[in-house]
Amino acid sequence: MGFDAGCDAGRDGHRLPGATARVLDGHLAPWRGWMARSRCLDADCPPNRLIAVADILAARGDVTLLGMAEGLRCHACGAKAGSVSLVLRSPAGEIVQPLRGGAALFGHRA
Repeated sequence: MGFDAGCDAGRDGHRLPGATARVLDGHLAPWRGWMARSRCLDADCPPNRLIAVADILAARGDVTLLGMAEGLRCHACGAKAGSVSLVLRSPAGEIVQPLRGGAALFGHRA
């Protein structure tokens, strides 16, 4: 897939770079083996635990990355997750791919 400088309209009406919209509309299955980390925006809540992408796939099927991120909730207060990342642990350390929140994928803020 080549770079697309065009823009697509996001679900919330914001304009997103074309490549960003396509990545977030991509399926979760290729990320099997990774973990999802989420956090609500309440500083008093503890960080959510890591959830295996394989478990999300088993529970919800092969949803999009955006659909997975929008469906996560804080386990302490039940609020919608404000920050969501995919995490892969390796011997060299953690690889983190933000999907929504302050440092989101390709600059997209969900």
